[in-house]
Amino acid sequence: MRSFKGHVRKLLRHAEASAIVEYAYNDKAILEQRNMLTEELYGNTFQLYKLHIAEHPAGHLVLKWLIEQDKKMKERGREGCFAKTLIERVGVKNLKSWASVNRGAIILSSLLQSSDQEVANKVKAGLKSLIPALEKRKNTSKGIEMLLEKLTA
Repeated sequence: MRSFKGHVRKLLRHAEASAIVEYAYNDKAILEQRNMLTEELYGNTFQLYKLHIAEHPAGHLVLKWLIEQDKKMKERGREGCFAKTLIERVGVKNLKSWASVNRGAIILSSLLQSSDQEVANKVKAGLKSLIPALEKRKNTSKGIEMLLEKLTA
């Protein structure tokens, strides 16, 4: 894991290297190492190719995939929850801004379906105030439409 330090973003942009990072994250890393990889990937800037991670064509897919892996990790008896780490590091207040872009709304929808019910409830409570604004924009993107559907369910 130490050899990944300082190289996570670059590795995730390479097909074979990203598979190795995925394997290490899911099957070999302990919670502390997963947190290190997560922190390095998102850091303070939350950028890939100078785009916000929630707007990046591949970035949002990586986040969505990592959120979906939580269920598999739980089934395998592995501790740790990416969605929980994301909420703790980014904060629900900052996640609210993601709702205004299609891909960000898709990530938030994934968080609302988190295998960790505490995370799903926290996100839902934090985003409830956005429902009126999302109602006005629901026809502008599928992501916002999907997020609104999950928030009002």
